[in-house]
Amino acid sequence: MIKRILFSLMLCLSFTASGSAYASPELEQALLGRWYSENTDTMDPEGDLIAGSVKVSGVDEYLGNNGTNSQGQVLMTFKYKNGTTVEASWLVTAASEWQIKNGSLFEKVVDVRAIPEYVKTNGETLSDADQKEFFTQANFKIEDLIPKGQTSEDIIISIDATKFVSKSKNDDGAMVEHTKTRTDKNFSAYKK
Repeated sequence: MIKRILFSLMLCLSFTASGSAYASPELEQALLGRWYSENTDTMDPEGDLIAGSVKVSGVDEYLGNNGTNSQGQVLMTFKYKNGTTVEASWLVTAASEWQIKNGSLFEKVVDVRAIPEYVKTNGETLSDADQKEFFTQANFKIEDLIPKGQTSEDIIISIDATKFVSKSKNDDGAMVEHTKTRTDKNFSAYKK
């Protein structure tokens, strides 16, 4: 689940339907520009964890050369039985290649870089040493969850001047709808 959520950060896929069996110049033109998306998924309780969530927000810029530049944030929140709440944030940049074919948007990851941003416990930022320890103990990297070369397919539902809707399969194989909104802002305007 987390892998799909994080992948959608890089690719933030929400696009328009086309019955064409070929590339669609109209859809390709409509896709160009910046799109903001935000998705939050919950984590199942496990052990001392009673609740958790993964929020992925980002801005994808689709370029005329069939490249995509993405910036975003992965924000994980963990609530434990003892009353402790931990919030951890990573800032992510990525590049991908895109094409529209047969009514779907295909994207291939070219590069992903994630930087641990902060860790807070009960709203208080941890010391630099404790943050470093947390990210070391987390024992995973965003880059490992979204490997270079990974390709996604999103079925284009609709696109207009302000909204972009698509659907794709989640980890359980169910179709999930995604929505993006057009923006002229960089990701920094949306960052928590």
